[in-house]
Amino acid sequence: MKIESIIKRANGHTAEIDGEKYTFNKSNDYTCEVVDKQHISRFMQIPEGYRIPNKQDQSDFDDRSDTELRPSEEARENSPLVAKSTPRRGRPRRKKG
Repeated sequence: MKIESIIKRANGHTAEIDGEKYTFNKSNDYTCEVVDKQHISRFMQIPEGYRIPNKQDQSDFDDRSDTELRPSEEARENSPLVAKSTPRRGRPRRKKG
């Protein structure tokens, strides 16, 4: 399935997922062929950065269940594309009132 980068950098950019590198640049119309379902799911979790190109045939993915494109719990935990929060340190804030 083709994935398109919405962000069009002059020199292009590379996204790496599980050691697989995807290069988006002007020469490939900022699109890459992505085969791994988990990688497709990770790209789709960033709607402000990636999308499925409009000209692509929708039948490639319309018949798949929603759960097929969701990453596993392990993939979410280890994903470099997911922000992780850390506990706040220091004194707790006082409640006003």
